[in-house]
Amino acid sequence: MSRADAMLMEASALAQRKGFSHHAIAAGLGMLRFHENRLDEADEFFCEARTLCKSAGDRVNEYQANEFLVMLDFQRGRLAQARARCEELLALGDKLRGGSEEPFARAMAGLCTYAIDDEAGGLEAALADLRIADAKHRLAYILTRAALLDCERGRVESATKRATEALGYATLLERATELLLANAVLSHECSVMGDRKGAARFAKEVERVRLLGAAAWAHDIAARLAGKKKRALRTEVL
Repeated sequence: MSRADAMLMEASALAQRKGFSHHAIAAGLGMLRFHENRLDEADEFFCEARTLCKSAGDRVNEYQANEFLVMLDFQRGRLAQARARCEELLALGDKLRGGSEEPFARAMAGLCTYAIDDEAGGLEAALADLRIADAKHRLAYILTRAALLDCERGRVESATKRATEALGYATLLERATELLLANAVLSHECSVMGDRKGAARFAKEVERVRLLGAAAWAHDIAARLAGKKKRALRTEVL
């Protein structure tokens, strides 16, 4: 990560000296800052990337910049803003039919609605279409976040089902952040169900995945779930 950061900063400095900007530099820096939990900086870079893509008529990369902006708002708990930003994502996704962009835009909007209104209909329908599109990376993202919501709301069966599916995709793609989140949810849900062996097995995976380069904020979520798991186990003993 540090090498990628250095290369992108060097490219950015060179571009400034030459008097031009490129969306790939801004987007790359945005991804790194998002990973580092420097979310305000990430937002600025993705906004810059979106503007550059829009002026160039590059709908694919404009969609990606908007995708990350929605994810940033969701990560920061700005759910109403995230849902509002989904409107632009939906409009772009409709123009990019043929891939997973349109169903992901609907899934992201559905996830926001599930978080705000506890209504899962739109989310489930969009997830079905994402499965048809075989968009494993996007499925892993949506499912882990939905599983976290289920975990917070005490829906053990749903959280376990979503996290298990997400874990399968994340394992195939070696996506460290989603691996960390899915294993953390499964460890917590096992503890809630009194399955100590299962909780320990998934907790061991959490510790292994911590070394693989998951996003900084994902470590915080995993630690919070581990704390809840310990409290659940203490309650069981009492």
